[in-house]
Parts: sequence; structure tokens; C-alpha cells
Amino acid sequence: MADRYLKEPFRELYLDISSGHNIYVSALLEAGRLFLTFYKLQNFYPSLEPLEVFLCFSDPILLTSADKTYELHHRYKLEVKAFFSWPRRPDEIKLENAYSTLIKELSGEDRNLKRYLTEKLASLLTRGYLFFSALKNATPLVLYTFPYHQEEEILTVMQEMINFLKERLFSYYLNTPRINTVPWRQLFLMLTLYLGIVRALKAYKIYPKDEVSTTELGWKFRSHACNLFKYFELDTLRDYFSQELKNNFWKDEMFNKFQPEYKLLKEFIGGEKSDELTPRNFRAHCGFERNCVEVKKINGEVIVRYVKVEKILKVETCPGSQGIACGGELKPGVVPKGLHGGGDGAGENLHA
Repeated sequence: MADRYLKEPFRELYLDISSGHNIYVSALLEAGRLFLTFYKLQNFYPSLEPLEVFLCFSDPILLTSADKTYELHHRYKLEVKAFFSWPRRPDEIKLENAYSTLIKELSGEDRNLKRYLTEKLASLLTRGYLFFSALKNATPLVLYTFPYHQEEEILTVMQEMINFLKERLFSYYLNTPRINTVPWRQLFLMLTLYLGIVRALKAYKIYPKDEVSTTELGWKFRSHACNLFKYFELDTLRDYFSQELKNNFWKDEMFNKFQPEYKLLKEFIGGEKSDELTPRNFRAHCGFERNCVEVKKINGEVIVRYVKVEKILKVETCPGSQGIACGGELKPGVVPKGLHGGGDGAGENLHA
């Protein structure tokens, strides 16, 4: 289903469950639910013509009444709920080892396959977790600070993984290939969710930039009608982020202090003595920790940017933290290979 959809997208899918052994019907229903989840995760941003999946079955066909007309039921709609959650956290901070456990589960003892999967997946999965967590933890400035992959790159890798699985499944019909489906299912859900996040960011014209106005942050993450949080069913974060935006930048006692030159936010707010970046404080203030955010005011517009970018990435990607994902060694202003800014615009389990 996923292979056909990626090559030839469609708007309606009908699953015939009227015949076959019970295990066949159950497997088909489960495949339909997973496929619909696969679709929804990559389309959190609303579509005018969303995909619909229907179940088809006929009335019981009995030998004693061969001349009877049997009705075909085909408008029973299949529904699933896609949750905004990430199946696997990174294992380590280093990019090449961030998902080493998952990749080993996928590759087994095949070293060549392990090398191939690491090359294809490590950057995608860690960067996907980064942007997932930036949304989950209500730290939107992170979304403007780091580059993300293009849709085509994610789709290409997804298709390569599908082709690999098909080859394994169809290579020998006499015996099962003994594929562990759990890590593969997690992989496809992570890739699909990352794709959905990228599409939403592009729709909102959110791209890496050196600095961002608080007006733009407010419009895209604070407004009732069109904040990005609501598309991921995170609308409760809107008020939380709005309060931090107001307290740190828009109150008169703060706004009037800002100057045309960049200065650390802690120079305008008392009480911050340490220069260390604390994960708890960073997330508690929606990413506006005083010793890593610089602020200036130009023509009445408050503009912000991050400093200590490498530390922010490290704090938010530490294994076991509820923050953003482990990335590699990223230098400010340097876009890693395979990542692009593009454009010029202003629970632990993922399941259905």
C-alpha cells in the first residue's frame, strides 16, 4: 500500500474483507490501520482532499441459494487516531551513533547492511527527533535555528527502505525471511512523522534564519486562529508559549530596555548568575533561557537569536531527556551535508 501510494498517490482505498481465512482478514485490517496512520502522520497540515479508507464485504454467499442477489457493502469507513509522539529516542549524542541500537535491530549481523542503513538513516532520524521535540516542548526558535531535510530526501530514503523490504520478502517463497517487524514499523513511522513536520514547516514558511522577530513568532505560534501547534494537536502549548513571549519581550518594563545592538537577555532580567545552559530552564521558558538568547530592538521591533548553538543542540538531544534530539557537531551558520534551509520565507509510542 505504501509503495503504491508513494508512486501513484490516491484518495480512496477499498479493503475487501469478504473472503479468506480469519488471519487474512485480521492482517488486512491491521495493514489498513497502519497505512492510514502512515498517511496521517505525513499530513498533519490539513488537505482539501484527505485520503479515505473503506472496508468492503458482501452478504454471506450460500450454496443453497445460488440464484440470490447479494449486496456488496463498501462504505464502511476505517478510522484511526494518529498521535504526535516519537517511537525511539536517540542512543547517543554523536550523529553516527545516535540510532545505533535501532539500526542493529534492522540489519542484524550484516555489517554492510548496517553501514548502508547508518548512512541513509542516522541524519534523518536525529534531525526528525530534533524538530519533533522543538514542537513538543514549545521551543519554536529552535525551528528557525537548525536546517531540516527536504521532502524529496525523506521520500527517497523511505522508498529505498520499502524496496529493500520487498526484495527480502519476495526473495524466497518457501521460508519466511524472519523479519523483525517492530523496528521496521518504528522506522517508517519516524520517517513519516518527520515528513509531516517538514511539510507543515514549509507551509508556514519556517526556514533557518539568523534572527527572528517576536512578531513572527507570535503570529505563527501564539494566534488563536492559525498557530502551528494546533495542527499537531498541541494547542494547549499556545498559552504557555504566549506567556513566555509576553514576559520576556513584550512587557513595557522589558520592551523599553532593549537597544539596537544585540545583548544577552539576562542583561535585562536579573537573577541569572550562571553561564551554563540548563535543560530544565531552557524548556521551562519555551527556549528563551536568558543566557543563550540575544535580543535587540530595531524600529520598535524586538528581534531574537540564539547563541551557544552547539550547546542548545546538545542539551536538547541528550539521550533520555524529554527534549529535542541528538544531532551531530553542528556549527552556527554551517548547513550539514544533506540538509537545506530552502526558501526565503519569514507518550514514547507512536501508534494508531
